[in-house]
Amino acid sequence: MGTVRLHDASGVTRFEVSALDGVHRLDVRWPSETTARAAGASTPGSDGATASHSARASDEADRSDDVTEPGDDSGARPGLSDRSAWLLVVPLAATLVGVAVGLVFGFGVFDTGTPGDATLLPYVVLVPYFLAGLAGTLWLVEDAASLADSDTDWQPNPWLYVVSGTLVLETVVAVPVLRGEITTGIVPYLAGGLVLAGVLSSVVTGPIYFIRRRRNLDTA
Repeated sequence: MGTVRLHDASGVTRFEVSALDGVHRLDVRWPSETTARAAGASTPGSDGATASHSARASDEADRSDDVTEPGDDSGARPGLSDRSAWLLVVPLAATLVGVAVGLVFGFGVFDTGTPGDATLLPYVVLVPYFLAGLAGTLWLVEDAASLADSDTDWQPNPWLYVVSGTLVLETVVAVPVLRGEITTGIVPYLAGGLVLAGVLSSVVTGPIYFIRRRRNLDTA
């Protein structure tokens, strides 16, 4: 057994610690002449330090509240990222540019020509245009599906936009047939036009979906 006593500067015993090895017990005693300081009492000069510590703890708590844990999407908007929503308006913008070029230089610049008289320029223009229209249509469908999986009040039907855009473009494709300008191979012509119209449906309905999406999600 051993006893350790702690004294202050005046020689008064403040703490007395006894270790009883036989029963593995630690005995701590405060001598009667020592008055224990009441819990929560502050020493001279400690008020400022305590206040400063409390302020720092409050600031750290505030900062921790502002930190978003990885994978926490509680404050994110539903649907796909707004940064890629521009894909909805690019097809129409490209179409307007193409119409303007055709009016100035003639629409023959987009003619792929006969098999023996093909030029590269129409493909350089039409292939990116086709890919842009495809990207816009796919973005519309995927965004609408993402909104359907969320709890947002706006639940758009993507096929309403795709089908309506397809019908509008197919009507444009059918104009030469209605005018009698195409008399042979009408069925393959209309079938091919229907496929292209479906892929490029965002040319017509992409901007409409874009406007309705912003209006409904901003007010949600």
